[in-house]
Amino acid sequence: MGVERMRVAVGFGTSRGRVREINEDSYCVFTPYPGSEDSSEFSAVLGVADGMGGHQAGDVASSFVVEKLNTAFVRGGYREKYGMLPDLALILKNVIRDINQELFLLSRKGKSPAQMGSTLTFGLIKDKTLWVAHVGDSRCYVLAEGKVEQLTKDHSWVAEQVRHGILSKEEAIGHPQDNVITQAIGIDPNVEPQILVREVKEGEQYLFCTDGLTKHVSEKDILETVNSHPHPQRACDRLIELANQRGGEDNITVVLGYVGVREEKKTEEEVIQPGEKAEKGRSWARAGKIFWSTFCVLTLLMAGFFMGIAYQKRDWAKKVDKLLVQGEKYFQTGEMDKAAALAQSVLSIDRKNKAAQELRDKIKKEEEKRRQE
Repeated sequence: MGVERMRVAVGFGTSRGRVREINEDSYCVFTPYPGSEDSSEFSAVLGVADGMGGHQAGDVASSFVVEKLNTAFVRGGYREKYGMLPDLALILKNVIRDINQELFLLSRKGKSPAQMGSTLTFGLIKDKTLWVAHVGDSRCYVLAEGKVEQLTKDHSWVAEQVRHGILSKEEAIGHPQDNVITQAIGIDPNVEPQILVREVKEGEQYLFCTDGLTKHVSEKDILETVNSHPHPQRACDRLIELANQRGGEDNITVVLGYVGVREEKKTEEEVIQPGEKAEKGRSWARAGKIFWSTFCVLTLLMAGFFMGIAYQKRDWAKKVDKLLVQGEKYFQTGEMDKAAALAQSVLSIDRKNKAAQELRDKIKKEEEKRRQE
């Protein structure tokens, strides 16, 4: 049998919307890049966080949550504290409980504005399995075989009324209390995240989004848009565009991962059919020739491999430079959402990139200045 490795193509984007002055959403996007300094056991790390709209410093809260998750799962920090736990679902639950406790205490020690809060919908793909951790009313959908299915349950007052049969789905749409959520990161000392585990299949797509999208774009429109835009990035751009065209009342953040499977080449032993016998009577001289020929070929292949990694590193450095130049242009023209997206994209791969750190810090200062005005 061939060895299967999950490959995930990702698109992502965020927008302030047409009403809000600042963007309180954050997102996490990571897929391994050959030759990068960061390494991860996961095929993809995807997620969105929506800073609490009615609370102070929602952007600080959502950024805090995402950065903690990056440290835990992109950089492997979870192993030191939780590596002894038996399964990833339990690890996820404990990591999120600890992040909740940290944010809750932080906002009450006077180091940050009080009552910081954030939703979280976060996924890990590893070994043909998806783990999702969820708190709040952001969502995760799976799109497959011409259908769309919401995997997460909204932690909101309206959603609970629908689940109990008090409100119909039609009555829930546009309900005056649709912004009241029943659980969020950092608001209470304890939180109980929803944990989902499911098998990942080739061709499936996973959409993580904040409620700025689902307020304006129906599940039917989400499905039609993704199906009509095969490239994940184009699909994300179009979904955000639709939400803005239909009002853009809230910040909008979308992360879309398309899952594919690559089958590795079979080994020579796997190609041999059962019952075949090895050739007898080979001379030691012939065996020696085969050995040295194989050794030389492998040596050349290894040299090519390491040269390829060096080339990829140079190529990636050029791409990063272009991203940061474009991010600086967005900053100068006041397009903070786009500038922040590019800075965060670089930092998710290379957390030590000084230029990206400086751009991110400038954006935060500018948004703080706007908030005070």
